[in-house]
Amino acid sequence: MKVIHSAITDGLSGTTGNSVLMRTKSPKFSYLRVWRQPARTSQNDYIGEISKNLGSQVDIITQEGKEDLRLYAKKYKDIPYFGDRHKVRAGNWFAVWTLLIWNVAKDAGEEDNINAIEIKTLFSSHGIANVKNACDQGLLPKVDGYEEMTNDFFTV
Repeated sequence: MKVIHSAITDGLSGTTGNSVLMRTKSPKFSYLRVWRQPARTSQNDYIGEISKNLGSQVDIITQEGKEDLRLYAKKYKDIPYFGDRHKVRAGNWFAVWTLLIWNVAKDAGEEDNINAIEIKTLFSSHGIANVKNACDQGLLPKVDGYEEMTNDFFTV
């Protein structure tokens, strides 16, 4: 529903009761819509468990390992996205880290158990200690200079 406001008001946004006001490019009106709580599903709960598990284990990565992931992410984002030069990949280290975890879990047959998996154990059982190992095993695409990214993810 459109909400028309006075000429001195530039725009409205926010909430009122169970409704949400959204600004538009036009200074003459805003949109009002009813906000509904999304239905809770088992899929949502599962994704929440995965996020909680992976987020709780981020602190175990060494600073040097994070720096290598940051450097890798800068180069990774320039790889064409499925051959389309207009799309770009995420250029942050956490996105690359999450991709690596999923690829290792898939390779180990543990993708259904990723909501409770211990990352350090999973990586050590696969012999992955750094970005170079992951690229050499085909778990991450090779980028220029990946051979120098040898800082370990975990302290021994």
